Amino acid sequence: MNRPPKRTSKFDRLTRALRVADPDIIEIVQFGSSVYAPRLARDLDLLVLTRAKKDYEVYLDAAQFGSKNVDVVVKEPSETMGADIALSILTFSKTLYGNGRTRKEAMKNMSVPTYDRARNYLIMADEQMKQAPEERQDDFRDARYRLAFDLLFDAARYAAMTFLVLGEQTRWSELPKKLPAPFNKRFRELISFLHVQFKYQGTYPKDRVDETFQEWRGKVSAFIEDLAARSPSTPDGQH
Repeated sequence: MNRPPKRTSKFDRLTRALRVADPDIIEIVQFGSSVYAPRLARDLDLLVLTRAKKDYEVYLDAAQFGSKNVDVVVKEPSETMGADIALSILTFSKTLYGNGRTRKEAMKNMSVPTYDRARNYLIMADEQMKQAPEERQDDFRDARYRLAFDLLFDAARYAAMTFLVLGEQTRWSELPKKLPAPFNKRFRELISFLHVQFKYQGTYPKDRVDETFQEWRGKVSAFIEDLAARSPSTPDGQH
């Protein structure tokens, strides 16, 4: 009896196309929002580890993924991974091709995160809200409001990554792919409103933007503090 041919996924086709374009590829890792919120993510972030870099256009031409934009970070084994990318790969990533060496490298290059950095994003968001009304042009004012809401999301995202890294059960082992309940549901809500609707789509309430910002700032602040309360301290004793 003949079996029907196995269907190939978009990720299979993407991986195959990249490996054809660059036969020296060692590993391909998907990371970022397409991992922790695949239905909401607008972009697909990839890290490609290769023995010898090709022209960047080679990877962009090969990395076609439907309607999503694909951002590709290309590095060779001798190059150091940035601390922020390392943290993102360690917490929210999937190895599409390879044996997981990129995650091991990420652990070496990652600086231990703290909740204070997540709180700093709240301060950055406050600064954008203060400056937005001073803009004379509507486009500039709108851009600052969008950035303010997205910085609130960055605060929540960084807190989520901090929680996953500091978790007692996962610190030196395989990290979970998502936050535990009820934090996962709260995080999805923050992604949907702050990152997708308010930042990308620009559909924040224009007639009460200050009240809306304060409402969501409160939600993000509570999210950070609730995660911090469930986490062990960092090596320097901070939360």
